[in-house]
Amino acid sequence: PVKKRQAGIVFISILLALILGTLSDVVLPETGLIDMPDIGNVLALLWAVGVVYAIARYRFLSITPGMAAENILATMTDVLILLDTGKKIVTVNQAALDLLGYERGELEGKPAGIIFASENFERAQSEDVLKGRRVPAMEFLLKAKSGRNIPVSLSSSRLLDESGKKTGSVCIARDITERKKAEDDLRRSEERFIQVADVTHEWIWEVDAEGLLTYSSPALRSVLGYTPEEVVGRRHLYDFFHEETKEKIKKSMAGQFVRKLPIRDYHTAASHKEGRTVNLETCASPVLSSGGHLLGYRGVSTDVTQGKKMEADLRELALTDDLTGLVNRRGFFNLAEQQIKLALRTQRGLLLLLVDIYHLRGINDHLSHNHGDQALTDVAELLRGTFRRSDIVARIGGDEFAAMEIEARKDSAAILVSRVDESVRAFNETEKKPYALALSYGTSWFDPAHRVSIDELLAAADESLRTYKKAKDR
Repeated sequence: PVKKRQAGIVFISILLALILGTLSDVVLPETGLIDMPDIGNVLALLWAVGVVYAIARYRFLSITPGMAAENILATMTDVLILLDTGKKIVTVNQAALDLLGYERGELEGKPAGIIFASENFERAQSEDVLKGRRVPAMEFLLKAKSGRNIPVSLSSSRLLDESGKKTGSVCIARDITERKKAEDDLRRSEERFIQVADVTHEWIWEVDAEGLLTYSSPALRSVLGYTPEEVVGRRHLYDFFHEETKEKIKKSMAGQFVRKLPIRDYHTAASHKEGRTVNLETCASPVLSSGGHLLGYRGVSTDVTQGKKMEADLRELALTDDLTGLVNRRGFFNLAEQQIKLALRTQRGLLLLLVDIYHLRGINDHLSHNHGDQALTDVAELLRGTFRRSDIVARIGGDEFAAMEIEARKDSAAILVSRVDESVRAFNETEKKPYALALSYGTSWFDPAHRVSIDELLAAADESLRTYKKAKDR
């Protein structure tokens, strides 16, 4: 109405100026009835008077609150919908038209149900929106012209006239399609993570920047015997490690945390709730904020106790003689090399004794190979009982054994041979086997002052063995 009044005043003032100017300057001079001066230009100022009056009376060309509101509504990115008390659409802004795909004339005067999806009306708050009650931001569905439902965050409030009477309601909505998609993607990702964490045998965990557990998968129960509820927010990751290694591992972890480095194939010994030791293999990655600050670590720990045991068993099998249970040739060389290095550091000697069974072939040929195998086992037991646990006893060939006495003197070789010989005589007297054991010996001494290799040490003992056999065969 204000704009109509303003336009009327301006139109009438221009029309009067045009009519009076035409009469004074065109019509009357042509008739000659009245001789008037040219005042058309002066009369043209009437429109200016009208404009001034419109400005003074109705604030024409000035910015009013209503004009400002119209401009704001036209340019705002949020959807605005005005409803009357009959739940019909009074008007919508351009953002609503763009989002829903309608023309303005297709919506104005139509029931709100044309753009409110039917799914909304299953919720109690939807009726509050239609009745113009105040509703804070809620998830709502608007229905586009194409039939697609668009998720929005909608709030509404009632509109009142100057007397306080309700005239309708205003709804403001913001498209949250991308937000909902991101939330759905995150939810599916979390569901996948939880499903994997629930069924995997590996312990999946998260800690904060101080190492305090903030998440634990259910597999913790099978790995260390605890439930997630017992540890989350209560225990640090390093609390599970053995007391003697806890502080060392804690410092190591702190160093990783400070440098924000990933953890790869980290092996630790942890304590099970029942007290037994569990070997863990851990891999983890740092969790960083958008600014690069460390928030914590997320990792996976696998129980490799059985694997470690199998590895140790395989290593033992690879270094053990199947028949006698003694160390085999490979194992003897490995252990002997270590003892030679130790002897060089401590400057203490080593005594090597080679032993073979005299006439083992005769036992195999005249009795049986089973008796020959038993003879080998008997010799292994005699040597095992003669030497200390710290010494090395091995079967290095078919009928050949080697024994290395640790921290030995050079003059103790004869004593060692006589001790083994005494064990053999006692065996033959008490066991009453269909065969009698007879052994040949060769010795060599490792002098730490004159370094030699294990091969050279064996060669010297082998030469001593041949000398012993020649003397025995005479």
